[in-house]
Amino acid sequence: MRPLTIPLCILCILLAVGFGGCSTMQVKSEYEPEASFGGLESYAWLERGEDEGRRGRRLAPVAVRQLVTSVDRELAAKGYRKVESDPDFLVNFVAATQDEVGERTVITDERIGYASGRSMVYVERQGALVLMISEPDSDRIIWRGWATDVVEDPDVEKLVKKVDEGVTKVLAQFPPER
Repeated sequence: MRPLTIPLCILCILLAVGFGGCSTMQVKSEYEPEASFGGLESYAWLERGEDEGRRGRRLAPVAVRQLVTSVDRELAAKGYRKVESDPDFLVNFVAATQDEVGERTVITDERIGYASGRSMVYVERQGALVLMISEPDSDRIIWRGWATDVVEDPDVEKLVKKVDEGVTKVLAQFPPER
């Protein structure tokens, strides 16, 4: 190899590792401490209107269908029944993506008293999924869980898999352990 191509190969490997390592899904949840989760047996989806005024891009319709299917599957696995009327709790979600611009500097050569590097500007599409559980009579949110991750590929199949993974990880925290 020529001397110039070795540092270029090292730079490419560092960038691949650096970008790949930043795409881990973050999942968190919170709940109302005074809320009782013990008597919950049935649920229904909160009627959704148009998401007017929301910032960011919305999920593709196929990803929304996957989200609903995944939530129904995960709640059924926990023993909750989906009903048309008189539910114990309501389920709702917000999901969107937004582009974030950033900069990374990679040092490519380091000598005594001298370092050179490359600075690269990148655009990452950040995705967020928020699932909310609320009381049917008051619409008070008693539990909320969310997942955030970098959406690396616009491929719908990969997005659907990421949505399914997010729902599974978020609902693993429902109901909350006290």
